[in-house]
Amino acid sequence: MKLAHGDSSADKRLDLLGSLFKAMDVENEGVVTMKGFTAQAKSALELEELKADFDSFDQVGGEQPDGKLTFRKFVAGTLETPLGRLSDNAFEKAVSGMITTVSSTASTQGKDAVPLD
Repeated sequence: MKLAHGDSSADKRLDLLGSLFKAMDVENEGVVTMKGFTAQAKSALELEELKADFDSFDQVGGEQPDGKLTFRKFVAGTLETPLGRLSDNAFEKAVSGMITTVSSTASTQGKDAVPLD
């Protein structure tokens, strides 16, 4: 699925993905690392799936993997997953949930968060 600016549905998806990307950018560097990307994992299985997704996203567009996701790589990778093919309402609900999870994990990091790896 490709997103076109000017399409309100596409703009809403990009806004949601932008919020999720910012929540995962734990170092505030404009890129997402494996640590930030996997912060939403709720189980060891989910952690492994997210690691595989990260590696796949890192190679989007045939780019040389560098262990960092730019917003472009993140959006392109996300749209290739089943998440990118959800209806608008389901997409909004799923991504909003991810934002909440990542944000709450980031706020407890270093306090009582237990790393899954």
